[in-house]
Parts: sequence; structure tokens; C-alpha cells
Amino acid sequence: MSHLSVLSQSPSITQQVGNFLLDRYRRCRLTIANSPHLVCSLVQHLPINTDRMFENAVDGKYLPFIHRSIFEEITILESGPWGWEAELYMKPKSFLTKMKIRLELDRERNCWVTKTLSGLGKGTEIRSFAIPEGENQIKVIVDFYVPKLPRFLYNYYSEYYLSTYRRLYEENIPMMSERQNAIDFIIKKAQAPLKSKTGKIKLGLACVLKIENNTTFVFEGKKFCLRFYQDKWIAYSATCPHTLSPLNESDIIDGHVTCPWYAHRFDIKTGICSSNMNYRLATPPEISYDTATDELWAMRSM
Repeated sequence: MSHLSVLSQSPSITQQVGNFLLDRYRRCRLTIANSPHLVCSLVQHLPINTDRMFENAVDGKYLPFIHRSIFEEITILESGPWGWEAELYMKPKSFLTKMKIRLELDRERNCWVTKTLSGLGKGTEIRSFAIPEGENQIKVIVDFYVPKLPRFLYNYYSEYYLSTYRRLYEENIPMMSERQNAIDFIIKKAQAPLKSKTGKIKLGLACVLKIENNTTFVFEGKKFCLRFYQDKWIAYSATCPHTLSPLNESDIIDGHVTCPWYAHRFDIKTGICSSNMNYRLATPPEISYDTATDELWAMRSM
């Protein structure tokens, strides 16, 4: 989980300037105590495992997409299994909301530390710990440390960090849960006894499916979306090949669907990713319509 500076969720220009000056005052205070002070702590019980939590922590690219109301832009400067360092802008983008942060993960200790290296909130450290509590259950403890912080600002910073991080975790949980479900689906299919492939399955009545217009189905071990698009029934992969994000909720715009987590765009006809050529959707089955029975069938592509 990434670090945020002290800004309101929808700050006006007056609030931006006020927060900026407040933070400058904090950083310029004449004090001998330069070490960070614990301002507050947050405890969250999450329905995920540590693997998903660590994946979430060491990947900052999703921030402007999952948390689009908070983050405007991020540029990853370096990254790896250890974590990442990046320059980012909060919303609205301006020199007041620019910051440089670094997140480092210690897997052996089940913890990660996010430091603000420059910009608003410089010197702040956010230390997070994940404690397994059961299968797909963890407790996360987040400690917020801010250096050179006057006592009268403790409540202000504390209220902001606690409310913002609760919101961030609420927005992150669906992503982590969806990814776990996708991984579980792949494992289950791999462990299932091999069945003879018929090459054809019935999807249902077109009159019903056209009303729903948001149907997913499994064909030969893979999930696909069924859509009536441009007066034709089509199928395309329901899973992004990057991190297994769901594509079934994405609107089709100019023949493309968009990954909700990283904004990768895919051509539903070719499967090609316009933003990263390394990714391509799984080949879908052909959709056949029986006019006599109004039935739709998925068949292996020839």
C-alpha cells in the first residue's frame, strides 16, 4: 500500500496551498529531534493471504487506476521483488502534489516500509506488517511516522491517514480477491480429471442472453465473455493475461475492452494489446446462432 501526503480527498486550490504550507512549516521547524514520531496506527482484518498482499505492495503501477480519485499519475523509476521507487502526483496534478516515494518489502519479516523521499510529506515513513490469521485471512498493522511534527498537528495527520488508508484498503481488496479467485480457478482446472473435449457447448437462448448482455462462460478450461456487438454475437477472453484481472465488466469502446487495474486495452477481434505487445487475449471460440431454435453455441475455432 502506497504512502499518501496530507491532502483532503477533493482538495480545492486553497486547501492545496494550505496543506503545502503546513507541510513546509513542519519540515522547516527548528528541532533537534529529526527522527520520525509515531502519529497513529491502523489495524485491518483482510480476507486475503500474504501472497496477494505482497503482490499488491510491490506493484505501484495500478495506483492511478484503482485509486483514480486520489492519484493522478505515477512514473516508476525502478522496481523489483524488493519493491519500487516512483515519482507521483496526487489529484489534482500540480507542483503542490508531487512527491517521490520508495517502498521496500521484507518478506521474511512480513513487513514493508514506504518512505517519502522528496516533495510533500518528505521524511514520512509508513510501516506495514501482515500477520496470517488463517486461510485467506490476515491482520495488517500500519504505523504512521512523521518527523518534526508539532503536537497540535497530531490529530490532523492522524485523522487523515486513518481515513485515507481505510479507503485504500477497501478499494484494493476487490482486486486482490479477484486475482485469488482467478488463480484458484486455474489451479482447479489443472487438477481436474481430463475430459474429452466435445468442441461445442450450448450457451442458451439468444433472446435471454441479449437482455443480460453480460454473460461469461467456460470453454475448454478458460473463461470468455459473450456479447452482442455491432449486430453480431462474439466471444472474447474474460481474463487479462497480465495479472488475471476481469474484463467482463469493461464496456466495449471502439472494438476494445480495458483492464480495470492497469488500463491495458485489448482488441476484442484480434486479442492484441494496444498498450503492451507482450500481452494477448486467449483465442475465443466461435459463436454459432441457430435461427430455428434461437440457441447460441460456442464452438472450437477452425
